[in-house]
Amino acid sequence: MSEPGTALPGTAGGLWQHLGDWLHARGRQQLALQCYRQGARAGGMRAAMAARQLGWRLLEQGRIDDALAAWQDAQRHAQLDAPTLGQMARCSLQSGQFEPAQHWARQALSADSLQAQAWLALVESLLDGDPDQGQLEQALAQGLAAVQARPDDAPLWAALGTVHLHRCDARQATQAFARALQIDPGHLAARHHLAVLAGSPAAAQAAVDHFTQALATEGDRTALWASLAWAQQTLGDVQAAQASCDTVLARQPRHLLALFTLATCRSAQADPAGAVALLDQVITLAPTLQTACSNRAFLATYLPQASAAQVMAWHRAWNQQFGQPDQPCTRPALPLEPQARLKVGYVSGDLGPHPVGYLMQQVLAHHDANEVEVHVFSLNRQPSDMSDALRRLVPHWHEVLSVPPDELAQRIADMGLHILVDLSGHTSYHRLQTFVHKPAPVQVSWVGYFHSTGLDAIDYFITDPHTSPAHGGQLFSETPVCLPHSRFCYAPPQYAPAVASRPGDAPVVFGSFQRTDKLVQPVLQAWAAILQAVPGSRLLIKAGGLQVPDQAQALMDRLAQAGIDTARVTLRGPSGHADMLAEWGDVDIALDTFPFNGGITTLEALWMGVPVVTLAGHSVVARQSTALLANLGLADELAAPDEAGYILAAVSLAQRAERRQALRQQLRPLLAASPVCQGEAFTRDLERLYRRMWVAHCAGQRLPAWTQA
Repeated sequence: MSEPGTALPGTAGGLWQHLGDWLHARGRQQLALQCYRQGARAGGMRAAMAARQLGWRLLEQGRIDDALAAWQDAQRHAQLDAPTLGQMARCSLQSGQFEPAQHWARQALSADSLQAQAWLALVESLLDGDPDQGQLEQALAQGLAAVQARPDDAPLWAALGTVHLHRCDARQATQAFARALQIDPGHLAARHHLAVLAGSPAAAQAAVDHFTQALATEGDRTALWASLAWAQQTLGDVQAAQASCDTVLARQPRHLLALFTLATCRSAQADPAGAVALLDQVITLAPTLQTACSNRAFLATYLPQASAAQVMAWHRAWNQQFGQPDQPCTRPALPLEPQARLKVGYVSGDLGPHPVGYLMQQVLAHHDANEVEVHVFSLNRQPSDMSDALRRLVPHWHEVLSVPPDELAQRIADMGLHILVDLSGHTSYHRLQTFVHKPAPVQVSWVGYFHSTGLDAIDYFITDPHTSPAHGGQLFSETPVCLPHSRFCYAPPQYAPAVASRPGDAPVVFGSFQRTDKLVQPVLQAWAAILQAVPGSRLLIKAGGLQVPDQAQALMDRLAQAGIDTARVTLRGPSGHADMLAEWGDVDIALDTFPFNGGITTLEALWMGVPVVTLAGHSVVARQSTALLANLGLADELAAPDEAGYILAAVSLAQRAERRQALRQQLRPLLAASPVCQGEAFTRDLERLYRRMWVAHCAGQRLPAWTQA
């Protein structure tokens, strides 16, 4: 036999290939490569086979570009088999060559329509391609075709989930990733994506690590950068998320997920105007994206200078775009019996360790089964002890996260509900699309949202006289109706520690445990004035994200720009709920945010004996704390009509140690005795209001605005 550098006649290509295979099997890799190269020069089918083998051996050594070159050489001699073409597509994708990846993938699928590697490379290369060329929609079409061709392929379901995510369709993404995990519980990408979709900061770090490693092993792909940014934002690492978004947008300025994630980052930095501007871009690119329209409406409530009409306009925009169903559901006629036992349904994704869960606990526990048959339609992403406890209170609990909105509407209609209550508004995982189908004759917005939904399909908005004074200028698309005392019913957790004492002669500590989204510039400027007027006082801020050094420093920079001496500021990150409640023991006076007041945060501060100073605005969300204080008889003292009064109220209380000490002892008993914590009486009022709604419906009428239970 000639030396590896010598060409052989006739069947030389095949001989060189067989010799290369023999050497490869014996670990003589370099000699094997030389043999394959010689065979590839021989021409014809045998040369193609040798070049094919050369490519596979080079790939084993991680030499992706060299492998591609060998296969391309082989393809010039003869058509390669589908597995090799699929691998060519995969290698092209890893090298950032998206058009060649699509070309080779399509060739592989022409030879074998079930070739998994080719399907995966085709979907992912389209996902990384130019959205201006419609490639994101092509990725969706090919992803759906892929899982139809291979319905038990976990990587393909995960790829489809990624496409849905990058289209900002969280519901469809959740379903696809869940399907991938059903097939393969060990599929890491699906597991990490699903954990971040569930909003779990604890799982987000693992997701960040996974996507970072994927960038190192799968190539510098735009889609991976976008997923990384999204996970970083969920973790609370806003600066890192912004940097990753910048990487994506430098390549694809119209990338939906990156723009959407960047909007969330702007919101976390208390820049609602910047967030809204980014969402406007998303909506321009994808007018049918309901999530972006909902987020824009939600963030409008944070804007300090926005008028009631402007905020309402953003809410009405959702209704104008999505308020008419393509196919209304068929609703069986219900007997118009005014005294019928009412079937009432609650729709929410937050019936767990969330403000809605805490505010619904007593109501679900005290509904009169003789008067009301309760149904819950839960969209929870993660089970919890609290969701399990709430579930035990409800006779009819339906898990509907994976049910499409129109199908859910028909299911509810078939149950014959009298009243359907939305507890989400435009917050995450809402089902306003279901309400648009009008599956119940009476539809209501209540405690989970703090503004009119803007929907024509929802009949009533439940509020109270302190939150929504009659003719106070608040705007509603629904008819506002009132519970007599409070729209909130609070169940303090049994594990809440006792009220901690505070030394009256120690420096006053002001505190805020609100989300950083709410710390808009006017709030920080007011806090600066308060600290300047109370020598020696300190400010304690506790919020999610502040455990990340860059995020904490960014907030410190904003505090300094507002005129606050940051040496007087302590920042704390998140903790368990019981620990967080205990940390109120370090605070003398809670400073509320505006225009977005605290809700459950205000209730928890009061329960822990900490007086809350608030600014009484003109919207539902801007009067939440005022309404709670009114139920304790403290609104005149602690709720101010403007920023000057807010500053004065905080400074005045800081200067009266005896009054602070008295309030610290009085607040928990006052709150416990107030209508806010009287679950049974509250629920009877709510049921009376439901009954009045139904009686009016039976008469072909709607209750007048500001009707009280």
